[in-house]
Amino acid sequence: MSFVERASALRLLFPLCGLLAGCGGVKAAARLGANAAVELTASAQAGEGTLEPVRDPSVIHVNGTWYLFITDNQAWTGSVPILCSPEGVKWKQCGSVFAEMPSWIAAKLPGVVNLWAPDISYFNGEYHVYYTASLANTENTLIGLATNTTLDPQDSKYKWVDRGVVLESHDGD
Repeated sequence: MSFVERASALRLLFPLCGLLAGCGGVKAAARLGANAAVELTASAQAGEGTLEPVRDPSVIHVNGTWYLFITDNQAWTGSVPILCSPEGVKWKQCGSVFAEMPSWIAAKLPGVVNLWAPDISYFNGEYHVYYTASLANTENTLIGLATNTTLDPQDSKYKWVDRGVVLESHDGD
């Protein structure tokens, strides 16, 4: 990803972070470029044309498409949902990193119900999504990694590979 693409992503991400941190029914404008703004509107039906509810977004722009990776919640399907937009204004769910949370996570941290705070990056020819699982009000946390060579679900090479734990902590660490 070029510096210009990353800078464009950051211009979109920073305003979104403040707006999406739990606000419902919010209408706001965020700068997307010199002459364009994105309007965020809560709707009664999540999943098409809306960014509600979205938590802990991480965004990347690839080949004319914006990809937004978000924390699990019941409004979206799969674990680590992915939303897509060609212009950064109208969004729809275009997939998820996992169909469901990997079973090894519940085995390591019984009681974990979702994955959160994903972070997308590209290096060494692969997209890397780091994600978090933790038990509330404890120090029992892990960061996992999934990789893919493409973000385009229509590409025959599209397949998220779970690489497992990168880092973990436990009570007393």
